[in-house]
Amino acid sequence: MKKILGIIVLGLLLSGNAYSATASCMNGECDIFFSVHYGWVRTNCYLPIFNAEIETSISSFTIVDALSLDNGETCIVFESK
Repeated sequence: MKKILGIIVLGLLLSGNAYSATASCMNGECDIFFSVHYGWVRTNCYLPIFNAEIETSISSFTIVDALSLDNGETCIVFESK
């Protein structure tokens, strides 16, 4: 019983970032990893971003990576694949 409880607690602790998306962008074109909305996008964000954590929506994404200089910037998606 203690093993099952430990596995459940550990699973809940580690699942916080299980569905977070990451982005790498250059010149307005971004590769998005682990997103349910898209995999590649063309945006209005032209600064380089490398493996930054993002929150995605249908028409935009927001950079939430604390180490990124663009933290909190919302990028509008013009084209996606």
